[in-house]
Amino acid sequence: MTLRDEIAAFYFSYAEAFSGFDAQAVCRHWDMPALIVSAKRTVAFDADAFRANTEGLFAFYRRQGVSRATADVVSAEALFPDLAAVRVRYTMLDSADMTITAFESFYMLRRTSAGWRATTGVPDGELDAWAGRGAPLGR
Repeated sequence: MTLRDEIAAFYFSYAEAFSGFDAQAVCRHWDMPALIVSAKRTVAFDADAFRANTEGLFAFYRRQGVSRATADVVSAEALFPDLAAVRVRYTMLDSADMTITAFESFYMLRRTSAGWRATTGVPDGELDAWAGRGAPLGR
């Protein structure tokens, strides 16, 4: 399996966790502490804080009518054998599978004994997409 195949499988699983509004499953895709970096600030989350943030994100998504999400890997570059830089395009869909919004996010992933785990996320594309819809998230 190529690096891109491995990363695509990881993000398929990640999108499934989001689509199921399963905070525990989302958290299992991250290596804690999780680092979220944006143009305005950097936040480090332990497992409990990350889970609470994810549950808040789910509440926001529900208010926006999101029923499920898809994730397509735009690029995946091995920086070292067990470290990758990844750009992902998300599409947020409503119950009729109509696109609500789409955006790109950037991640650093590390291969652990349990498989690939996200360590850092850069959500500026998502922040901009929701703000453009008049529904600012985290700004």
